[in-house]
Amino acid sequence: EGFAAHLSMKILDSLVLQTQEADNVVRDRDKTTGVYLTNTYLTGNSRYTTTDEMPAMDINLNFSKSFTGRYYRSFQFDLTPRVQFYRLVNRSTREFQDISYNYQKFTPAAIVSYTDDRLGRYTNTWMLTFKAQSLYPTVDQLVPVVDSFNRYSILAGNPLLQAADEKDLDFTMQHNSAAKNAFGYILTASAGTIRNNFSDSSLIDSLGRSFNYMVNAHGYAFLNVNGDLKKAFKYRNSQFQVDLTPSLGFIRSPGYVNGLSYHSLTFNTASVLDLYYTCKDIVAVDLRESF
Repeated sequence: EGFAAHLSMKILDSLVLQTQEADNVVRDRDKTTGVYLTNTYLTGNSRYTTTDEMPAMDINLNFSKSFTGRYYRSFQFDLTPRVQFYRLVNRSTREFQDISYNYQKFTPAAIVSYTDDRLGRYTNTWMLTFKAQSLYPTVDQLVPVVDSFNRYSILAGNPLLQAADEKDLDFTMQHNSAAKNAFGYILTASAGTIRNNFSDSSLIDSLGRSFNYMVNAHGYAFLNVNGDLKKAFKYRNSQFQVDLTPSLGFIRSPGYVNGLSYHSLTFNTASVLDLYYTCKDIVAVDLRESF
């Protein structure tokens, strides 16, 4: 039997470098002469480089209490303040695609968890996680090469597009039983919002032609709830297991059509029921239904 407290601190740093080169040669067939001529607009080469560095400090605080052979309880708090330095450089023979930008974002993370372990009986765990992250626009979203092959649906860019900031909150509750006819479950719920979300914007003229590009929009939010419930029954040489995994999700997504804002709502549910029966090594039956 005893009580213990532990504090630890670590300095962390991650660095990701990515480089991608493209060399595009496009030729169009001249309808009069049949000769393939170089398309000077679509032909070109580019070098795309991103630098993503994230220094951080990890602070972990843990309290635990135990009684030999009876229980173990633990409370843990983990805080990770982080700063992200993100740089994009694109060098291209197309002057309008010769761009670069820098971002500096505060993207902290935190975890709070509690575990109650009744030795030989069951274990319960609760965990709450918060995370902030940023999403950055790509060259194709900012200044793409616009191919007008389909004149009724043109995909364009938006050089004013800014980084999107996402904040997520996740909750997990788990129960594991050590009993003969065990019952266990995992329930998870996650919710989040995105500020300056990359959203679709369309301009449609009187002839039905659409001009599509990305814009920053507020109001994006999501919620997901998932479960996994398991129950086992054992009688002599037979064992029967039931596994139910329900889930539901909700998304609220903003957008624009001809300068007018709108929000689309998406709601979905799904469940899977799995029945499994075994008898020694002779019989094994697995039945599954999705609904």
